[in-house]
Amino acid sequence: QDTMALRSQLNVVISVCRALEFAHANGVIHRDVKTENIMIGEFGETYLLDWGIAIRLEHIESVPKGVVGTPACMAPEMLSGEPTAITKVTDVYLLGTVLHELLTGLPRHDAPSTLGALTQANLSLAFEYSEDVPEDLAALTNRACAKSPADRPQSVEAFRLEIERHLELWESLKIRDLADAKMGALRALVEFAPADPAVDHHRAVRRLFSEARFGFAQAEHLAPGCPGIQEGIQQVTRIMLRWCMAQGLVGECEALLSSLKTKPADLVAELDALKARKAQDALRADRLERFGESYARNPSRKGRMILALSVAVATMSLVIGTVIYDSLHPTEISPRRLIYTMGGLAVAAILGAFLGRKTLFANRLGEHLTSSVVYGFVCAALLAVAGDRLGATGEAVMVGQMLIGSLSMANSYPIIGLGRWGAGFAAAMAVVSLLLPHATHAALLATGSVCVGLLCYDWLVRDAGLSASAAPAAPEGDVADPALWDGLDGMGPL
Repeated sequence: QDTMALRSQLNVVISVCRALEFAHANGVIHRDVKTENIMIGEFGETYLLDWGIAIRLEHIESVPKGVVGTPACMAPEMLSGEPTAITKVTDVYLLGTVLHELLTGLPRHDAPSTLGALTQANLSLAFEYSEDVPEDLAALTNRACAKSPADRPQSVEAFRLEIERHLELWESLKIRDLADAKMGALRALVEFAPADPAVDHHRAVRRLFSEARFGFAQAEHLAPGCPGIQEGIQQVTRIMLRWCMAQGLVGECEALLSSLKTKPADLVAELDALKARKAQDALRADRLERFGESYARNPSRKGRMILALSVAVATMSLVIGTVIYDSLHPTEISPRRLIYTMGGLAVAAILGAFLGRKTLFANRLGEHLTSSVVYGFVCAALLAVAGDRLGATGEAVMVGQMLIGSLSMANSYPIIGLGRWGAGFAAAMAVVSLLLPHATHAALLATGSVCVGLLCYDWLVRDAGLSASAAPAAPEGDVADPALWDGLDGMGPL
């Protein structure tokens, strides 16, 4: 049926109902309401015709017995032929047959013979309507054509009010159906990611949810209590809520959950679990941020350059001077001589740390650096003093100094990004010295040169490259070297 044509026909049925209401108010029952007895006038007026078998309730005892009416439309109580079996709800049954014919285009008791039609009237089984028939009209028709008069609407007025309610809901139902379609599209989009990578999945999901939710709200505004609207609101909200949970959108989840009249326990539990995960993530992010501030490379860069240049100049001067002196005056390396050489390097390291103190001690990275590098040189000098006082050989002291250098370089990682290489080289030179004692001094010089070279390369060359490749929008203090993050998850509270 064309929807506009059906609306017009329903208005005709309403007019017929009003005519019957007037008749019933005056104690008259029509007994033959059918589409053939309804006429539309030239100006749209409605006429209910053929009152020939109508009866007055006040004279019902005088009405002759006999089966009268139209078989295709008869109510089951009419088959008894007893006039006293006829009531006002008999006309309600007949109105149901009229509505049935408008919805299907066929008589209610559609049979090839009169006997077949009467048999169907006697059974008065519920009819199964197609999906294109409005559910409320289908239900009203089956209730009006119920076998038992007690199961029917108990007056023509009640029948008419349900049709009027349907017409009032018509626009609301159309909007509701459109919202249902949007909700179906939303469900499909949420369950199956779009194949086209150009599709903005998040924007499409939000758009469909907004359209569906607004549609249901608009339908509710037009006709409060419209069937299916509250269920639709609940369903579309649950779909969006689960999607927001999958995206980790706690704020939106809380807002959506609060909008539900009934809060499902499973969704509440899932949201609580999500909030717990988010709290853990926030705590870890806070630790990462504070870690980044404490171990950022940029604040201490100037101080590190001063320290590196101080140590490098002192080391290279010492190495060159030692090589020249040993070539002119080859003597055994004693602990006392090592006191002077390592003491000089320790003084250079302390001086460099003093000159760059404003930036070196700006955060924990600088403090860690000072304790690793400066204390390493100081400890190497103190080891020479101890060796001189205890009578140790120069080779033993130099091996110990190489091991101190190895520990210092290892401890300076990741502040010195190549610290592990320097630590490994120093340890290797110590092993060579144990195997070849006569090469101990050369190994110490090589260890110092390599470690200082790695330090200068890391801070003056590699550090500049890392700073240049950092994101332009990153604020000062961001950690450029990924190595600084090694092992963070295993650290305690900062």
